[in-house]
Amino acid sequence: MSPYCLHVGGVEMELRQNLSDNLKVLRQAREATLEGFSLDIGISRSTLQEIEAGKANATLDTVDTIAAHLGVSPLDLLSAGTETPQQIRTILNTMEQFSRLTPEKQELAIKHFQALMAIIGGGEP
Repeated sequence: MSPYCLHVGGVEMELRQNLSDNLKVLRQAREATLEGFSLDIGISRSTLQEIEAGKANATLDTVDTIAAHLGVSPLDLLSAGTETPQQIRTILNTMEQFSRLTPEKQELAIKHFQALMAIIGGGEP
C-alpha cells in the first residue's frame, strides 16, 4: 500500500491526487490565481503549486483552510471529483443568483427544482 493511499472497505483512494485535482478545478472555477489564492490562505505560492501538482503533502490544517476558502468540506477536497471548472462556475453563478432572490422567490425556485428533479428521476417533489 502506498503511504499516500487510504483503504476504506477495500477501496483505495488516492488522497494526494484527489486533493491535487479538486484544488486545481475549484481554484480555476473561481478564476483565482495561484499567487492570489496562496495569499488568501496564508501559504507560499510554491507550496500551493506543489500541492496542486500532487508533489507535496498538505497538512490536515492546510486541507481544512483550503476547503474553507473554497466553500467545500475537507472530505470533498479529498474525494474523487468529476466536475469540470465550467460546471463548477455554472453552479457558483447559479448559487449567487439564487442568493439575491427574495425568500418567497427562493421558496418558489426550490419547489420548481424539486419538481424538475422528480420528473428526471433525481428526487421527490
